[in-house]
Amino acid sequence: MSLSAPLQIHHCIDTGTLYRSDIFALYRYENYLASINMTIEEVDAYLEYGIKGWFNTMTKPSDQLLRYNDKMRLAYPYYNFSSAKGINYTIDVTAPQGDKVTITSVRGNSNFNLKDTLRVAINSYRMVGGGGHLPNGVHINRDELAKRRVQLSEQPIKSIMMQYFKLNPNITIKNDKNWNLIPSKWVVNAKEKEITNF
Repeated sequence: MSLSAPLQIHHCIDTGTLYRSDIFALYRYENYLASINMTIEEVDAYLEYGIKGWFNTMTKPSDQLLRYNDKMRLAYPYYNFSSAKGINYTIDVTAPQGDKVTITSVRGNSNFNLKDTLRVAINSYRMVGGGGHLPNGVHINRDELAKRRVQLSEQPIKSIMMQYFKLNPNITIKNDKNWNLIPSKWVVNAKEKEITNF
């Protein structure tokens, strides 16, 4: 499975030819691809930490969905949000902070133990504690992180992406909808009101 953050919230790559400059505009940082061992319970805590700066705890449909410093700025940087691939989960925006995420299945299996260990792909910035997700959200210190590391790529993620696109020139992006916000009616109403902020 993998844990990743939004690379940009205002940059869009249109259908058609992909250029090297698109990759550099989309992924500006010199991160490497890493894999570490984490329990499902730790993945849950990681996700909780990543969403705490994004979502309010809504008590009524008219409440704001997202947390802002002011009308236009999110309370936390967009790149501190994290989402997961390889698990299915919900984020309940009416639940208290720290208890919003519910993992419903792991690799398509709904029968799992929170203590089960997964190999998780993340970027090197997160692996060394960047953003605070692992040291503060999951409470894994640097020494323990070093022991958990399974692999680290020799090339930056940008280079890996460019190689992938060369080998796979025709790509269709698909949203597998492995996570969603609930209750959906509240979320849809709030989204319609707040979309103009972006």
